[in-house]
Amino acid sequence: TYISLGSPVKYCEINDRDLDDVIFEDECYRAMKKAVNILAVADKSSYLLMGKLLAAGFSKSAANEAIDECKRRGYIDEMRQLERLVDKEANTSLRGRYYIRRKLVSKGYSSRDIDNTISKLIDGGVLDFKANFEILAEKKGAHSEEERMTLMYKYGYRA
Repeated sequence: TYISLGSPVKYCEINDRDLDDVIFEDECYRAMKKAVNILAVADKSSYLLMGKLLAAGFSKSAANEAIDECKRRGYIDEMRQLERLVDKEANTSLRGRYYIRRKLVSKGYSSRDIDNTISKLIDGGVLDFKANFEILAEKKGAHSEEERMTLMYKYGYRA
């Protein structure tokens, strides 16, 4: 934008529309810089990143531009994020399907994408909710049927 407008010199003026374009491009540049800094710390969904950019004082249109650019560059890949998050929640934290779904929907991921990712990981042999529940029950010392049912509901193995 700066190159196309040229450098203002003595007796040259920039009209209001061109000035607004320069200001918007600058805001988009700063929003992109902030988005990259946020994503350098941890992956975020588009939804969460939008919230952080808005909280940082950027306009919605500048935040959208930054998010779109992050997606084009591959900095935001929600399917990759979902696979990693679902695997971590299921296999490390020993959470069930319903707990994982509820948590990730609250972070702005689509429920359809979550369900597809869970199915993909089950089909690929990465997830085994029954085995994970048995590990959890053993870890928590749940031996009676009542204790096991309580764990199932608490950790999202049953809706």
